Amino acid sequence: MTNKNNKPKVISLFTGCGGLDLGFHNQGYDTVWANDFAHWACETFKKNLGDVIVEGDIEKIDPYNDKNIPNCDIILGGFPCQDFSMIWKQPGLNGERGNLYKSFLRFVDAKSDKFWWIESLKNEFVVNYGKIGTSGRYQIKECASEKECEKEVEKLISQKIKKGYKEYPEFDFDNHFYFDDEELGLHPLTSHPNFRRHFTDEIYFDCIDDEAPFGSDEGSDTLGDMQELVRKKGWFDFSLYPQSLIENEWDMKYICPTEMSEDAIKELLSKDEANMVQSYMVTYASAFAQIKITGYVNRDLKEKALLAIRQMDVIAKLKGWMMGRDNSEVSEIMLKDLSSFDKYK
Repeated sequence: MTNKNNKPKVISLFTGCGGLDLGFHNQGYDTVWANDFAHWACETFKKNLGDVIVEGDIEKIDPYNDKNIPNCDIILGGFPCQDFSMIWKQPGLNGERGNLYKSFLRFVDAKSDKFWWIESLKNEFVVNYGKIGTSGRYQIKECASEKECEKEVEKLISQKIKKGYKEYPEFDFDNHFYFDDEELGLHPLTSHPNFRRHFTDEIYFDCIDDEAPFGSDEGSDTLGDMQELVRKKGWFDFSLYPQSLIENEWDMKYICPTEMSEDAIKELLSKDEANMVQSYMVTYASAFAQIKITGYVNRDLKEKALLAIRQMDVIAKLKGWMMGRDNSEVSEIMLKDLSSFDKYK
């Protein structure tokens, strides 16, 4: 969020006469609100940097309800260090001055721009909330009935409006990351809209069937690990993810799916069945996981995933898992849906 003159906005705490602010000011930042307890420091600040400083005890200022305190891009300041000094009594964070760091945290929480949205599906709803620029947290709630769910949603929306939240039609759902509620796991409401629209079969939310993308231990771990990685790094080269996960995180061997005859698959299977099966399951789970989280798929990863699904059918046939069939129903659904998905990044 920037101000009209396009300069990043700064809130300054424990400002003193504005030494830190002067450095930021010289680099193009604009202090829009400041605070200090000392009268002489506030007067010095006003003469050099502007009349935006409030004189007073920071512990008596409420950043949540004081409408005169604007939002900002950066909060800067240095709370008193005497309680940490080697020549002082060193009470640390428990001291009268050292404890003032909590006021800094209050301002960070109150003045950072936040988002909150809610969506219902039958008798359940999801709430996603956090700071602008992050994916935030996801929580799913289940109600006794669809009608009760609607009432609860309306109640929560009303509460947020009273707290000052405003409708924001420009919120970019398409480029937002989606993560499952840790307590509930797989759920349509915590999946990217592109995933929900295209992958409609119940197998995509099956956490038991080993054939389903996330039903096996390998598939579930793949999704969970990718969610953590996307939270930390955002976008990365998803085509390298299956190999990186297996070799760097699990310290095992990755076998990349390649075009092979049935005889070649049979030979490799006889030599390294465990690594081959695990690699293929992780590869196609990675493609579905990327779409579930981001709404898009890497082209190379998609092609590897399709190959892995086809060759898993061959492996299942060779191992006698197919009960006389050439293809499993689950693999046919996955092949059809993944082949026709065309949103790439």
